[in-house]
Amino acid sequence: MADFVFENPPLVEVICEVHWQIQDISIIPGGGVDPQFAVFSEQFAQAAGKNGFRLREDLAPAEVPIEFLARKPTQRYRSGPNTWPLYQIGPGIFTANIVPPYQGWNSFRKALHAGFDMAYASYPIADKLFQIRHVVLRYLNGFTARHGLESLSAFLRTGFNIRADAPDSFKKQFVEGARDITYLLETRFGTASPLGGLCAIKIAPGKVKNDNAVILELRISTKREVPNSIEQTKKWFDTAHDAASAIFLATITDNLRKTFGAERKIESEA
Repeated sequence: MADFVFENPPLVEVICEVHWQIQDISIIPGGGVDPQFAVFSEQFAQAAGKNGFRLREDLAPAEVPIEFLARKPTQRYRSGPNTWPLYQIGPGIFTANIVPPYQGWNSFRKALHAGFDMAYASYPIADKLFQIRHVVLRYLNGFTARHGLESLSAFLRTGFNIRADAPDSFKKQFVEGARDITYLLETRFGTASPLGGLCAIKIAPGKVKNDNAVILELRISTKREVPNSIEQTKKWFDTAHDAASAIFLATITDNLRKTFGAERKIESEA
């Protein structure tokens, strides 16, 4: 599928997550131990530095026990202050993140692959101990006044092919005046591509740089079929990206798409 970027994109952030197996701690809800994390984090910091990502930010207070931070990023690596893409690691998790200006998937996937390669190479005895548990691709999009947002309820009706709305009779009887009703819409379904995956679409009011917005989060994750190698994981992200792009365009209406401006095609690399 051809990649593309828009002149006036709604994109807020792209997040790629790779989770691997760690030891759960039953007495701590959601808690766990990654026995290799101390060595992994030290070696990842060295590898990131060699590749230009020398700025490290600690994301968790030092006094919080690491067992309470399972599967949460605890360290962030950038090439400079407020630069993107960035990498994050924590016990059982690696992420690659980017925000606009976004030059398409082909550009970002290079950074994703480089970061994932560093994570795998930094993990002790990775061929035996780095067992992938869960993979996630998330797109956050924010629609503001520059995309035609005036009335929340009107935008929810006219901007999306997936809708949530109350009938006029309900509004007339129960809703005060002409105030907007706040809708929180979430749709989930299994995906044929990537096979055995799960797609979640969430639409809700929010903020983009302090401006009122409607936020659309499109998340594709593994469910039944989990990649079992570094190369399969890279291919999974490519497949998930293609699916996410198609689902996004099917979710929004043609009128909303027109507010994104001109579309620039970027041919997929081999």
